[in-house]
Parts: sequence; structure tokens; C-alpha cells
Amino acid sequence: MFRRLLLLLLPVVLACGLSAFDLTLQNGTSHFIYDAHVEFDGFRSVGGVFASGAAKTHMGVKRSVPPAVTVVWRDVDGKTFSRQVQIPPKYRSATEIVVRINDDSTITISDQEL
Repeated sequence: MFRRLLLLLLPVVLACGLSAFDLTLQNGTSHFIYDAHVEFDGFRSVGGVFASGAAKTHMGVKRSVPPAVTVVWRDVDGKTFSRQVQIPPKYRSATEIVVRINDDSTITISDQEL
């Protein structure tokens, strides 16, 4: 009886060990940005072209929130930017991470769209 119960509960226990989060990339600039995406540990988010204020969400990233990400984009003049940013510890257990590209080419990390 105990063995059967253990076998039934094993998939539930294993599934609880998997973490997943949604990763949103937001254009906080006043211009279009191009080829925008977020990278970490071999993962590359959805992205592409973003109008000013637009956001795209990569849902169900089946990994733990990483300690750092690299954000890559091109501006309207074709200049490529790449910024590595730390994920603050308070967001490491979040179910959504929002990465915002700002007008001054800095990156803001939060757990909700700004």
C-alpha cells in the first residue's frame, strides 16, 4: 500500500521541483527598438521589433530565475547595445520578471510592468 502511494505521489513531488516564470521585455524608450531579446544560460527570449512602450512576454520559462541576464537590442540608428544586469535577490522567487529598456540605455528589473 505504501509503495503504491509513493509511486502515485512521485510525479507530483517531481513536478513541484520544476520552477517556471514569465519573462517580459518592455521598451521604455521613446523610439522603436529592433532585434531585442534577453539571454541567459543558453536561453533566448522572444523579442524582435518593439514600438515605444510595447512589451512582449515569454511565458513559462522552465528554469529558475537566473542571477543575471544579458539584454540585447538595436536602436533606430542601427547601433547594437548589450547590457548584462543582475537580477535582485528579491525577484529570484518571482513568477514574472520584467526587463525594461530605458531611454538612457539602462535596464530596469521589476516583477511588474512599469
